[in-house]
Order: sequence, then structure tokens, then C-alpha cells
Amino acid sequence: IETIYPRMMVSERISQEAVQDPDSIIAPNLPEDLPTADRNLVRNVLERLIFINQTLDKERVLTSQDIARREVMPVYVTRGTAILMQGKEITEEDMTLLEDLGVLNSGPSRFLMFLSSVVLVVLVVGLIAAYLYIFNREILMATGNLMLIGLIFLTVSIVAVAIGFLPSAWAGYIIPVPMGAMLLAILIDRKVALIMSAILSILAGIVVGYQLQPALVLLAGSWAAVYSLAKVSQRSDLTRAGLVSASVSFLATLILGVLSGGPNNTSILQRSLLSFANGIVSSVLTIGLLPFLEHTFGVTSAIRMLELSNPNQPLLRRLLVEAPGTYHHSIMVGNLAESAAESINADSLLVRVA
Repeated sequence: IETIYPRMMVSERISQEAVQDPDSIIAPNLPEDLPTADRNLVRNVLERLIFINQTLDKERVLTSQDIARREVMPVYVTRGTAILMQGKEITEEDMTLLEDLGVLNSGPSRFLMFLSSVVLVVLVVGLIAAYLYIFNREILMATGNLMLIGLIFLTVSIVAVAIGFLPSAWAGYIIPVPMGAMLLAILIDRKVALIMSAILSILAGIVVGYQLQPALVLLAGSWAAVYSLAKVSQRSDLTRAGLVSASVSFLATLILGVLSGGPNNTSILQRSLLSFANGIVSSVLTIGLLPFLEHTFGVTSAIRMLELSNPNQPLLRRLLVEAPGTYHHSIMVGNLAESAAESINADSLLVRVA
């Protein structure tokens, strides 16, 4: 044992798998002339002494891969260069070059990819139209609302496609799907916002390379923002919704990164911070775009109605000065109407302002 054990531990690379099957390491190192009884005794002792002497350093492997990738010099093929000549034997290097140039059809054809994209778009639009027709037909009949939904959907989709071209693996975490969800929740309907944010999250995961984690994070952050906008009484509520969305996105990214066994803790933390920043930026964009969309499409949101009920509005100030009795009577009637609307779960804010 004193002779076999040191030689075995120095010459053999013992991994976790080898420890689970120690006989594969011990048997080749036992002398052939060793009696069977002694062989079994030595094997039992060595099984208790053997330990792992080889582990995988993931960070070092990633660093080596990055260094090797940077050391590879780019190869340029100028226009008019003859790649293959008639009668020349085709080597593996020639095949690789042809694949890099896109000459060989190693993947789906461009026509098939274009057709698949068209079918996907038609399917998504069909699902949205079917939902609106069944559950929100009044929205489907309003041209302005349809145009607004289409504009928000198209804007977020274009941004997602543009971000999808970024080389970073974290690009999917900065797609502003929560912005679209908040705008739809305020200007259209919360149920529509939930459905649209789910579809946009799926599309975002597709355009960044069919990644599931960014899609789940965007979905969680968007739904958190929509639920936070159940009651909107002032523009600061949008900031609160953005903070809620950012916090939920941060936690979702952190949890999914740990569960999936991310490359390292630093990478998980960086992705989580990007998700948090996406929620904050989405709320800022929502606050900035909301007045423009309200004015362009003639949509009166809850925030706009609160602004109309502000006593400092020129018309209300004039009514207070010229007809104070009528003004106070209108305020009392509005408060009574608001209480009645709340008792029947109607839109109390709309009733009071109207």
C-alpha cells in the first residue's frame, strides 16, 4: 500500500466520477502477482484513502476560451477570389470556408425562414384579434384603440429586434416590454396589457436566440407593473409601478440564474442589475410617452381625468370666481356620484370628473 498509493495519486487524474467508481483507478495499479486475498484487502483500504485530485475550474476555462477567441485572426476573402477550381480535391478547410460564406445550405433556406417569420406574425396578430373579439369587442371596434395597440406592439417589437442584434448574451434583459405593458394598462385595459406583455415577452425570447430566462423575467416584470397600476391617482404611481417591476425583475433574474447554475455569481448579479435598470427606464419612458399618446389618439386616461379635476384648471377657477354657488354645488354632486359609483364597482373617477 505504501508503494501503490503514492504512485497512484501522482500518476492518475481522479475526478468526481472516478471516486464514484474507484475500482477503475485501483485495479490497473495493483501488481498482477498479488494474491487474491491480499488484492481484496489492498483494494478495500485504497477505496477509503482515494480522494479527488482533479476539479474543473469554470472561470479559468471561460478565460482560456476568451483568450483563444481573441487570438484567432480574422480571415477575409476578397471579391473575385477563386475558392475552388475545377478538378481540385475539396478539403475539410474548403468545406468550412464554403459554410462560412453561406454557399452551402447547411441550415434552413432564406425563403423558409421568411415564410416562418410571416406565419409567426400572422399567428400572433390572429391571437390578439381573437382575444379582443371574444373578451373586449368594444376595443376591437374602436379604430383609435386598435392603432394605439398596434403602435405600442410594433415599437416594442422593433426595439426587441434591434437589441437582438447585440452580441451580448444579456441583451434580452433590457428589452422594454414593461414599458409597453404599463402604457397599455393605463391607456387601454389591464387585461389587454397582460395578454400583450405575455406575447411580447415570448417574442423577445425568440429574437435573442430562443432564450427562456429573459422571456420569463420580462413577463414577471411586466405583470408586476400591470398589477401595480390597479389604482392610478397621480403620475408618481407610475414611478412606483416601475420600482415594483424593477424589483420583481431583479429577483426573478437572480432566482433563475441560481437555479440554472449560471457561469458565476458576478454574471448573475450583472444580469439582475440590468433587469432592475430595465424596469426603471421603462417607467421613465412611460411617463414621457403618456401625454404624447393621450393627445395623439384622443385617449383620456385616469391621470388625465385627475388633471381635469384640478381646481387650478382655468375653467374651474373662472367658475369659482364668477359662480361660486354653482361651483360648490358641482363639487358636492360629483362627490355624491363618486360614492354611488364606488358602491356598484363602477368607474368612480370618470363619474366624478364627468
